[in-house]
Amino acid sequence: GLGRKCTLFEELRKWAYRAQRQGWPDYRQWLDACLTRAQMINLQFTSPLPLSEIRATATSVAKWTSKRMNQGDFEYYVESTHTSEIQAY
Repeated sequence: GLGRKCTLFEELRKWAYRAQRQGWPDYRQWLDACLTRAQMINLQFTSPLPLSEIRATATSVAKWTSKRMNQGDFEYYVESTHTSEIQAY
């Protein structure tokens, strides 16, 4: 299986892709939410990662998703991938 840090990153990013669309929070709120979720994931490990590793991973995920996933881009994605021609398949 994956190591703890990779597992933390994978679980956190998958959560983040869905969670951000729930309200498009400002960056500070989003970073806090990512850190809280990362800490929850870390509690599942037999030997938890240190806070510095959790914080670094949460910051990375928060930055990436806030820069590359925003409401306007998501709406464009939905509009361009949910056309009647595509839905007919």
